[in-house]
Amino acid sequence: MNFLKNLIIFFGTILLYLHIYIHFKISSINEFSQINNQDDLSKQKIMTTIYYKLPFVFDGTNIIKPFDLKEIKDKDKNAKSNEKIYKKTYEKMALLEPSVRFFTKDSVYELKKNKITLHRNLECRNFYLVHTGKVIIYCIHPKYKNKIDEINKINDINSESKSESKSEKMKMKEIEKFVENDDILRVELYPNSILFVPNYWYVCIKGLEKSVVEKVQYKTILNEVNFLYDRIHQKYSL
Repeated sequence: MNFLKNLIIFFGTILLYLHIYIHFKISSINEFSQINNQDDLSKQKIMTTIYYKLPFVFDGTNIIKPFDLKEIKDKDKNAKSNEKIYKKTYEKMALLEPSVRFFTKDSVYELKKNKITLHRNLECRNFYLVHTGKVIIYCIHPKYKNKIDEINKINDINSESKSESKSEKMKMKEIEKFVENDDILRVELYPNSILFVPNYWYVCIKGLEKSVVEKVQYKTILNEVNFLYDRIHQKYSL
């Protein structure tokens, strides 16, 4: 009986470790992955491709659910001056959802032509769904974190002597210069395109015309470890 109990604990510990490892894993490869045979898209195929921890694009014609932007009145008050973000009520998308218990965050970005926005996600699943318009999305590998931090630091210094909006514009110009680097992944997306981006990657979205992009994020219970680690890292400047 004790042997069986110890065996269950042993394998349970290994399983827990593997799940936490997957949440923290960052691929050293800086390229897009692909889903094989998109004509037969399934939840299993999407999940398998997610485990490569690389960005990938697929057709979301049968996944994306249209909505009227005018009916979404809950704006994000913390949005920067160069972006307009709405908080949307999540609608079930079975193909994108994890197979374990999860929490969701659904945001809508209304982008003007040539305006860019930058963010970093800790959620284990981050999907960008293009509803209207045309955008370029730059996927910045975590290995460039120091460069992004450097740009943010300069922005913080400038904000002390300039207005927040001017400081933010300067930051976005520096980001825009940086993402033009040949080593930065980029993809041009059109309506009904879906892009997956792993956690810890930075994402820079630029509207090539007036566009609406929905970001759907899934966070699992074990994913909370990433958020806890990030808070500790920031608090103690590790």
